[in-house]
Amino acid sequence: MSSEVAIWVDGVSKRYQQSAKSRRGAKRVFAAGNDRGDGELWTLKDVSFRVYKGETLGIIGRNGAGKTTLLRVISGITQPTSGSVKVSGSIAPVLALQSGFNPQFSGRENIYFKCAVMGLSRKETDERIEQIVDFANIHEFIDRPLRTYSNGMRARLAFAVAFHAEPEILVIDEVLAVGDEPFRRKCMARIVSLKEKGATILFVSHGPALVLQLCDRAVLLDNGELLIAGDPKLVISSYQRFIYAPHEERSKVRADLRALATNGETDHGAVPAAAPPPPAGKAPSRGPNADFDPTVVPESTARSVAQGAHINDTAILDQKDRRVNLLAPRREYKLGLRLVFQQPAARARVSMMIKTTEGLEIGGAWSQPDCDSLAFVEQGSRLLVTFPFSTHLAPGVYFVDVAVFALIEGKETLLQRIVDATAFQVHPDEERPITGLTDLSAIPVCDVQLQPVQKHAAGTREPAK
Repeated sequence: MSSEVAIWVDGVSKRYQQSAKSRRGAKRVFAAGNDRGDGELWTLKDVSFRVYKGETLGIIGRNGAGKTTLLRVISGITQPTSGSVKVSGSIAPVLALQSGFNPQFSGRENIYFKCAVMGLSRKETDERIEQIVDFANIHEFIDRPLRTYSNGMRARLAFAVAFHAEPEILVIDEVLAVGDEPFRRKCMARIVSLKEKGATILFVSHGPALVLQLCDRAVLLDNGELLIAGDPKLVISSYQRFIYAPHEERSKVRADLRALATNGETDHGAVPAAAPPPPAGKAPSRGPNADFDPTVVPESTARSVAQGAHINDTAILDQKDRRVNLLAPRREYKLGLRLVFQQPAARARVSMMIKTTEGLEIGGAWSQPDCDSLAFVEQGSRLLVTFPFSTHLAPGVYFVDVAVFALIEGKETLLQRIVDATAFQVHPDEERPITGLTDLSAIPVCDVQLQPVQKHAAGTREPAK
């Protein structure tokens, strides 16, 4: 990485004037606080930093943070309301909102047009056009008007042109959101190749793993402001701390990040240091109910009809058997289920599955098939089933599915299933940010306890209270 500055962003702010109708729409899109209620929408507020030649800078933040606006200003597509941007070198922007193509031109004509804009001669474009078409994989469409292309085809063409123009500065908005898996892999390989050749790269990404893998530095934007910049691990940790903080604590976290003193990277612009992290594995304090938040509950719980067993309760328990749902990283917890069998059952099995909010199954477990307490279950039996698990998970909210099966009249039968039975939130690991969903630590086998059943004078049996 050179000591020469490639991009200098100095006090950049961007304001949009809005009609009453557009303000109502923008309030649904941009984070609270951007809209001043007077017809002005500030998407950037006094943003400053430097990018050196050969450096790769990741830009992260929530939706509506101002990331795309910042890239558009740097690329010269839009002008800042105040402040300035200086760019040294040829630049190739690949942005979702503005590809620079003419929809009436064919794909081939757009390639020549865009390459000319980026400084390539006709001969240089002739030498690269087949490679561009191959990379975009649009051979049969290349001579058709761009207006007939799908959004994905346009995006692939934009990436292909930018990559093969071999610019000194490459600006990309969400590379991993474009195309299918093979195309995304090609894009990443090309980015790595350009990086190795000394290109300066800016890109927006929601993927912490990608930022850690590729970036020399990163910046965190929120509500149009630069909250922190510096080492990617530091910025990712701060980002996770910020977005997963309880809602009522988020303003304080933001203020902490903004108020910190600079950490020696002041020549890069506004580069505050990160807050001293809390001890590893310790969740932020929330007072008397520090580990339980009643608002962390699934709104999508679906319970099947009980057919011989009823799941009375599902909860996350700590090592002291207290009900919790705000979990510290790298700690041991238990998922507890209370069951009542409404008829005799043989070879009962209980299962659990942890999922992301998008429904991706992270991992689960079954009760042991040779468990004595489940070999034969009498009518009226009450069971407490617990599944130990470790929170080697990325910070965020997770849902849990549970189910119970058994042999009824010789046939395995689903007695009951609950989808999204409970939810829990994992706090960020300040010491060791997790960039995937999990570190693949195994979930231990479950434990089953047969609880006593009270007998009544009439001879009926009812689960113990």
